Amino acid sequence: MYYNHKSKKKGKYVFSFLKIIQEISMLLYNFLVESAYKYPDANALIYNGNKYTYQDLNQYTCNVYNSLREIISDTNKRVACLMYNSLELIVSIFALSKGKNITLLLNPDFESVDIFEKLQSAKIEVVIIDKEVYTKLKHYNNDLINKYIFIFSSDQIFNFNHICNNLSYELFNNNISMSDKVLIQTSSGTTNISKMAYRTNENIYEDSNNIIETFQYEHSDSIYLSVPIYHGYGLTMGLISPIRQGMTIVFDKLFMPNRFLRQYITLEKMIFVGVPDIFNLLSNCIGEEQINITNAKWFFCSSSALNYKIGENFNKKTNIWLNQVYGMMEASTIAANLSPNKNNFISVGNVVSNVELVIDKNIYIKSKAISNDYIVNGEEKEIQKNNYWFNTGDEGIIKDSDLYLLERK
Repeated sequence: MYYNHKSKKKGKYVFSFLKIIQEISMLLYNFLVESAYKYPDANALIYNGNKYTYQDLNQYTCNVYNSLREIISDTNKRVACLMYNSLELIVSIFALSKGKNITLLLNPDFESVDIFEKLQSAKIEVVIIDKEVYTKLKHYNNDLINKYIFIFSSDQIFNFNHICNNLSYELFNNNISMSDKVLIQTSSGTTNISKMAYRTNENIYEDSNNIIETFQYEHSDSIYLSVPIYHGYGLTMGLISPIRQGMTIVFDKLFMPNRFLRQYITLEKMIFVGVPDIFNLLSNCIGEEQINITNAKWFFCSSSALNYKIGENFNKKTNIWLNQVYGMMEASTIAANLSPNKNNFISVGNVVSNVELVIDKNIYIKSKAISNDYIVNGEEKEIQKNNYWFNTGDEGIIKDSDLYLLERK
């Protein structure tokens, strides 16, 4: 079907029509279509200083999907993306969603043995890859390379110099189900175990709802993404949720603090997505004099735990307390500190919208964003929940209404 805001249904057909639209809109690719329809000429991405509108991004996605259709035509075909932050990675994610493929997002800096193990465990058939990563894998084991179909991010299909002017806004509607598995997410391993879990249409849809509601993402906001897109934190808070709202996402292949301080520190209604090491690096690059950032909306800090020294040093340089966020790969965003100060900046604040949390030494959560299945040694293993409550294994306490993490397990 085609997205048409002018369509009007009356009477008993209104509810069923809206329900169909809601289910269709759960598909990741359709997040892009809806924003491209609403904001075709707005900047979707600023990558390496180059600007790409929502119309550009939608057209690039369709072009790549059409070019890959013969290879990824089977529904639920498993495709891995082994790429650094790039326009090509973002286009691949949305193109694979349009094809209803199951996409594995992997850190290209993983050791070759770990990459091959995860490709095998996830039953991957096709790999979209940066040439430098392919060279590393080939050098490690040339025989294993032959088990996969490789598509290079430098191939002609990713040549975005030409864009078609006859752009349609087609919502993809082909037996979409809330329970369809669409992503295989791999954790960063900051808790010493690198896990893999399926993410369904419902997981992604509900997670982005939680983020948008909690942090009040708006079309006029700008996101500066300093973390990898393949990481769940960067993917959900830095890409998927902003795309749904038609925001501008600013990023580079790798975070360059001096470029940020020189070019992007004055972004309108800026939301910065980072990790403790990034903020430590940024503080060191600022120098001794304090800078004034008057346009900041949020400075998110997640992945590993924030320590006092990094938080205090960043505040000393910017007069900003970081918004520490708590989440995990199979549950995504859980809690965030929206009102940090010198007394509580080390806490993760309160649960985000539509998430419930209780503590009995361990932290238990309930949310529609929680995955249902892990991948363990190539087999699906159900994620254990007790009456929909998931035991994170993490320990925490509530102090002055704020959640503090004691130990990440």
